[in-house]
Amino acid sequence: MNFEEVTRNGGTSLLKNLLRAILVLVTGYMTWSFLQTMMGPDGLIVAALGLVAFEGGMVFWEKYYNDTALSNQQVLISGCMILIDLTGVALAFVGEVILNRPDVVFPEWLPLISLIGTVVVIIANVAAFIGVSVFDPMRSMQRVDRQTALARMMAELKIKSSTAAQLMADSDQLAIEVAPGRSRAAVEELRRQYNVVATHVNGSEPLPPFGTTQTPGVAAKSTPKRP
Repeated sequence: MNFEEVTRNGGTSLLKNLLRAILVLVTGYMTWSFLQTMMGPDGLIVAALGLVAFEGGMVFWEKYYNDTALSNQQVLISGCMILIDLTGVALAFVGEVILNRPDVVFPEWLPLISLIGTVVVIIANVAAFIGVSVFDPMRSMQRVDRQTALARMMAELKIKSSTAAQLMADSDQLAIEVAPGRSRAAVEELRRQYNVVATHVNGSEPLPPFGTTQTPGVAAKSTPKRP
């Protein structure tokens, strides 16, 4: 692509954007004038919100449709919002043109219909923002990552809980196995500490160590040898 083609394409793009900006400004003025007339002096806030929803929404959703939408739901929502906002702009433009005719008297129900339509378009834009956020694939991936992390945490929690329960169950058996030896060692240590020695009972053999059983042996009587 040579310099001439670049210049020609750049000039076309600039002219297109300039013409588009002028048209949006014109329709924006018409929308504001129509809504201001319909809402009256007490409804300027609703009229301003309507202008943002109509012209601003039309421009934004077109940009979102072309450059940002990824999922089918996002494409559908943004496409529908382009049509809704464009319809509102067109109706407001036509209404303002008709009202500018001196021989036209608008019906009594027109302000109410305009108010309801404006509120519906504003709510539709809010709902569309929520919709494209809910159906954002990047948000879905983040949600799956959070769920995966939660699943790992729950698995580790179950493993640790099961380990603790098994350890509590095995501790009883371990205590039964360890306690006798520990007890004997403690008693022997106390005997050494207080210089306690095993004693004879009624001339019998010394008492066995604490915690053990032993059948005392019967001493054999000595018999004198015959000459």
